[in-house]
Amino acid sequence: MIYLITEQTELFDQYSPDLIRKVNVEKAREALKGAPLLALDTETKGLDPFSCELLCTQLSDGGSDQYVIDNTTVPLKAFKDIIEES
Repeated sequence: MIYLITEQTELFDQYSPDLIRKVNVEKAREALKGAPLLALDTETKGLDPFSCELLCTQLSDGGSDQYVIDNTTVPLKAFKDIIEES
């Protein structure tokens, strides 16, 4: 399942809840906390990850669930401790 963490809910109302579900930061943190392994992927506005704006971050514990963070509305800092602990 793909879980979307965003404040732009109107943009994603068109998708089936069987495909993408919106969750809040607390629920996503709860699901990812304590994962022994964490996969991380980012999308930016350009090719240089150090100078281009971060658009979204995708996190997964290696299972079938993926958490996509819309970094234009949700700061990555909300997941900093979970990323650092993995």
